[in-house]
Order: sequence, then structure tokens, then C-alpha cells
Amino acid sequence: KARYVHANYRFVVSPEGSYATQAVDADEHLQWGDVLQILASAESQATSCPICLSEPVAPRMAKCGHIFCLPCLIRFMSASDDDAKNNRGARWKKCPICEDS
Repeated sequence: KARYVHANYRFVVSPEGSYATQAVDADEHLQWGDVLQILASAESQATSCPICLSEPVAPRMAKCGHIFCLPCLIRFMSASDDDAKNNRGARWKKCPICEDS
């Protein structure tokens, strides 16, 4: 899945990072923390949120490459489940489409 994301999207990366290995080998993956913005081509990428099936509002991309509306992600993340009720710290969930973490 990471190969798909790296092959199909363009990235705006932090200017503080060192990208010498990526300059030599384009197949070398970027560190996700260095990515500031992801650019997706409107022509080649589907533009519908898989949760609400509408055009994404304030789109956000999961590490697996699925694009969601920010409001849909917030609702998904805040949906109660038994494991998270007792945990008040930072939470994460797997992608609702492919269950990649």
C-alpha cells in the first residue's frame, strides 16, 4: 500500500529533512512525519469520500492512501467502541476501508 501512495501522489516535504536517499533512489520511501502536504491529481484520483460518498470536505489521507472528509474522520474517530471508553489518551483506529493501521 505504501508503494501505491508513493507512486500515485506527489508530496510537499519539510525543508529541514534530508532527502539524499530519495534523490538517488526514487523507490525509497519518505518518512511520513516529513510529509507536510499530499498532492493528488484530480484527473487520476477518485474524488469521493468512501464514508459519505460525497466530494471530500477538507480532505485527509490515511497512510494507506484512502481519502476521507475531515468531518467523516472526526465522526469515525469519536464513535464509541468498548475498548476506547476507558482510555482517555490519544486514540487511533484502523482505516475503515482496508483496516490498515
